[in-house]
Amino acid sequence: MQQRQSNPLNQSSQPVRREQVTPGPVRAASVKQVNALSERVDAAEASITALDSRADALEAGVVALDGRLDTAEADIDALQAAMVAAHDGHLTLSVRAVTANTAVNATDYLILVDATAGNVTVTMPAPQNGRQLCVKRIDASANTVSIAAAANIDGAASKAITPQYASLTVMCDGATWWIV
Repeated sequence: MQQRQSNPLNQSSQPVRREQVTPGPVRAASVKQVNALSERVDAAEASITALDSRADALEAGVVALDGRLDTAEADIDALQAAMVAAHDGHLTLSVRAVTANTAVNATDYLILVDATAGNVTVTMPAPQNGRQLCVKRIDASANTVSIAAAANIDGAASKAITPQYASLTVMCDGATWWIV
């Protein structure tokens, strides 16, 4: 194909020959690679969009849980107030008697231990800030009564209660149990 173009350096017009380029094997491979990369970018963008949607859903869930937590805290406060009012203004705490090894449960406050039948270990729960518990020995046997904790009690892994009617009241700061 012949065309005439004006050349600014040469005032005369000369025929310019242009050849049509046909894609060779290298060019075809490059086009395939570009197309494959384009598909990967599209897939990555779709994944990002899906992750954004999931993040939005999770954020909405966190907000909802936060609202439910506020409601639960208000319900607990109301329940505690109702408990105090129901008992003529006195706070009522749980009392449990045991004669064998036991783990402290969520409602325990006072555990009365009778070790007449054998040694008794009261195992403390995981540390909870502000949790208070009292363990009292009610028998006069020679058997041992001990309180064990994964978190120390005044620096020791366990404490013994020896004489009859002796008690040990502990309170937790969130990491350690302290005798009070």
